[in-house]
Amino acid sequence: MPECRGSVRHFELSKDKRGEPRSKVATPEGLLMACRMAALVEEAEIVMPLTGSGDPIGLADFHLHAAAFLPDLVAVDAPPMRKAFVCDNGSHSAPIAFVREAGSSYLIVADSLGCRSFGGRCNDGIERLHQATGLPILVMMRALQVDGVACRAHAVTWSQRICRKDAENTYRISISELVGQKERIRADAEVYAWTPPANLFSYSQSTATNIYIPPTEDPIAHWRKHPDGSREAETLSAYRSRFERDGLNQKLRQLTLAKAVGIVVENYLEEICRLSPRTVPKAVQLAFVREARRAMKGRFEGQLRPQFENGGRTLEGDLRELDDWLSGFGMPGWTAAMLIAPADLDGDNASLLSFAIENGSTASRTFLLAVASSVRADLDDDALLDALRLSIVCRDCGTEEGLSAEAKRRPGAIGQLAEQLLEQARADAH
Repeated sequence: MPECRGSVRHFELSKDKRGEPRSKVATPEGLLMACRMAALVEEAEIVMPLTGSGDPIGLADFHLHAAAFLPDLVAVDAPPMRKAFVCDNGSHSAPIAFVREAGSSYLIVADSLGCRSFGGRCNDGIERLHQATGLPILVMMRALQVDGVACRAHAVTWSQRICRKDAENTYRISISELVGQKERIRADAEVYAWTPPANLFSYSQSTATNIYIPPTEDPIAHWRKHPDGSREAETLSAYRSRFERDGLNQKLRQLTLAKAVGIVVENYLEEICRLSPRTVPKAVQLAFVREARRAMKGRFEGQLRPQFENGGRTLEGDLRELDDWLSGFGMPGWTAAMLIAPADLDGDNASLLSFAIENGSTASRTFLLAVASSVRADLDDDALLDALRLSIVCRDCGTEEGLSAEAKRRPGAIGQLAEQLLEQARADAH
């Protein structure tokens, strides 16, 4: 089953040198979708800053545009808030967080490649950011990333964690934990070397647990959720030991796959919202995300391994359930939405139906044909002919007759083309 039309071009699947699957967010558009998904799930302000012409803004140039994003954020006596900006220069992403609480405001910069000196352009941009905003700048100095693909996954994940709240609407990371460990590195500017709390670097690809924390300390880095909903405190060493293998922490690699899933799910969601006859309530959107993630759990690892099954259940079966679930809210299923969407919606004319004809399993072909038949009056001419071809491949004479009748009712040459397809199929059968 292919991804939602157009989403696949926004990430690249590969394997690391150990043969483990990973994903790279490959385009700014994909990063924008990942940010939207993160903001929806966390119910937080996580944005990708763009110029007036829609171009992404990199960390080194954020100071040039700060006035467009920050004026309303620095009001005196304003309530606590956090907002994350996922900066991107087209090849590398780095997050900045605005934090306001207890009468103070800060900007926190957490480039996954670190920020050790003030000799490079990016670091010069940080100094200028302080000059442009007058805000103290806290800078993560050490690198967390050692591969060449995970910077965008880090930028979104870090933004989620710094903005995340608990059930009581309180930030999971308190302000004292967040900004408590800093050391001034410029006598003439409020720029600080910043030591992040443990859960903001627990997924570092470095295997050194004391990258920031002395070996004598072992702080809580994670609250592990159990099936019954309860949570258990997990120390930094215990958390990292679960993911370290062959000398590398695997958590960030796994997060890259999660971001690929997020891009696909966000693309589905945007399509469904666009095609829905009424506004999709936020509660339904969140429920859809939960169901879609469940349906696609392990999807991208499976794409790199043969005979993928999710817990013994096929992906096609999970997507049937997803369609049924959406229909209970009066929403079009994602499959139907993709079939009736304009062919050039994302500049990609690939059809789910043509994909199924060439690559689909018996189950996926049968499933798509049933959906196509149910919405045949809404299909464009090309999709209707693809559905007819699929019915011939599936040898479903009843559906074939219904699709053929729909084609003959339409003006233009489609009726004749449909008859030619049927004649060719009869000739091939003999």
